[in-house]
Amino acid sequence: MTAIKGNCFVSLALREGERYLWVVSRSLDRDQEVTLALGEGIERLEEVDRGKGNTLKVAPTGTTRDIVIALSPGDGRLFSVIGR
Repeated sequence: MTAIKGNCFVSLALREGERYLWVVSRSLDRDQEVTLALGEGIERLEEVDRGKGNTLKVAPTGTTRDIVIALSPGDGRLFSVIGR
């Protein structure tokens, strides 16, 4: 699993064979939006609801390959990567 902070390009953050992305806000001191740019071959991310074990589809909208998520200080989000 790869952990990232701040704005990033998802395909570069993942190591070969990885399927999970952990987005953390330890470096944030206030609520911020983080942009995840999906690389070639990545169809979408699915947010893993760790409390219920469900996944929530998070697909890019329109013509952009970016996904924007809101993070609060101390927050962390776990995503599974689909289509790589």
